[in-house]
Amino acid sequence: MDSPVQISDAQLVTQCLSGHEDGWRTFVDRFRTPVWHIAFRFAATPDDADELTQDVFVRLVNVLPSYRPSGALGAWVRQVATNVAIDAYRRRRRTPLLVSDEEMPEAPVPTAWQPDAIAERREEAARIRALVDRMPPELSEPLILRDLMDCDYPEIAERLDIPLGTVKSRIHRARQTLARARRTLGRGGSVRIGGGGGR
Repeated sequence: MDSPVQISDAQLVTQCLSGHEDGWRTFVDRFRTPVWHIAFRFAATPDDADELTQDVFVRLVNVLPSYRPSGALGAWVRQVATNVAIDAYRRRRRTPLLVSDEEMPEAPVPTAWQPDAIAERREEAARIRALVDRMPPELSEPLILRDLMDCDYPEIAERLDIPLGTVKSRIHRARQTLARARRTLGRGGSVRIGGGGGR
């Protein structure tokens, strides 16, 4: 059976704004996986990622009229998804799952998605999550955007509404803090993150 011809982003947006149900179904099918992967990094569990993905698409329904076709639709969707994920992270103070793209499970993820092959990596991820969660948000948020979401510095500055120099210094401090904490844990010591020392 021949696959249907894929409509352009501009045609898809026009269909969605016209209220076509098929248009919205295509929109969700086209962007579900990248949105879910963003949600998974921030939510840290598949169930939470599913819920956050739904929140993202609710937001997209509301803000799609503001989309301007001068930019790529996929990039715009990912930006909206990241903004929603950041808001959820700030509300819940959940730490994103530190996994590489190669280790990212397929979306949607079945209940027993976790293979034994990455069990050890997940244990390490849990330790890092605990460390990042103890950082103040002004350090953890730019670190997440840079090292997990691969955002560049100007984009982080725009999303967090802080100067570019502040972004760079906070990411540097966050990486140093995380490295010190991991070294301390490796020696069996206790870890204290955050609080003072923000010079």
